[in-house]
Amino acid sequence: MPLVEGTSFYWNSNLDAEWRAVRKASKAWRQRDRRLVELVHANSSEGEMKQAWDLDPNGRPCLTPG
Repeated sequence: MPLVEGTSFYWNSNLDAEWRAVRKASKAWRQRDRRLVELVHANSSEGEMKQAWDLDPNGRPCLTPG
């Protein structure tokens, strides 16, 4: 996931947001969360329009070959 897309989860202040449940369940995400928060705030500008996204709880997993 490109950083520009992933940052939109962090602007979603809803504590019941689905992405937070996925983050909590993901060991890899939890291990990288502090660094992701640092990057989100370091790469944002004051007054910048911020889109707050969430994951669809009914969405299907989409895995792409890496």
